[in-house]
Amino acid sequence: GSSYPVMYTYFDDVVCGNCTTFSYLPPVINSLSTQRGLSHSLVPLNITIIGNNFGDNVTHISNITIGDRYLCSSIILLVRHTRVSCTLLPYRAMGRDLPLKITVGGQTSIAPTNMSALLFTFSCGDGSCDTSNENCTTCPMDCGGCPARNSTLVITSISPRIGPSFSNAATLLTIVGDNFGTDASVLEVTVGTFPCKYPTMV
Repeated sequence: GSSYPVMYTYFDDVVCGNCTTFSYLPPVINSLSTQRGLSHSLVPLNITIIGNNFGDNVTHISNITIGDRYLCSSIILLVRHTRVSCTLLPYRAMGRDLPLKITVGGQTSIAPTNMSALLFTFSCGDGSCDTSNENCTTCPMDCGGCPARNSTLVITSISPRIGPSFSNAATLLTIVGDNFGTDASVLEVTVGTFPCKYPTMV
C-alpha cells in the first residue's frame, strides 16, 4: 500500500499525528510460467507469476489482469512476497503482447527492465494465427476467428449508465457502436474489472 500516515510519539504523547506518510514499494513482475494461451479454451489456464512485493496475505492482492481486459481469478499466494498463481477460467480471448498486471494494496505492478517477460499472447492451437496480428487472414472459428483488419471498436452510447451497487437481479446493458463483428461468442465485455456476461447481438 501507499501513503500511510506516520505518527510520532514521545513518552506516550502524540507529538505529530500526520506529519508525513509511508509507502511500500509497488509490486514488480519478473517472469511468468507461460506467456501464451489459446484464443478459445474450455480448460482453465493456470499462470504462475514470479516477482517481488506481492505481500504476505492473498487478501492484499485485489486483482490480476491481462491486457486490462481479462481477469485472472482464483489467486493463490504460493510464496510470500515473491510468487503467486492465478487461473483464467474457460474463456475466449484475443490479443498479442498484452501486459499482465497485478495490483497489491492499491498499487499496480511497475514494468521491469525486460518488459517482454510479462507480455501475454492468445493464439490458435497450432500457432498459425495471433488474433491481433495485422497480417492475420485466416484462423479457425473455434479460436475466435480473426478480427476485421484495420477496424477499431467504437462505443457511442451505453444504456443505462447508472446501476445499483448491490442487486440480486441482473442489469441489462445496451451498448451501441461499430465494428463489434457478427459473432457474439467472441465478445468480451467488462465494466471496470467486472465481466458483463452473456453478450448478444441485437
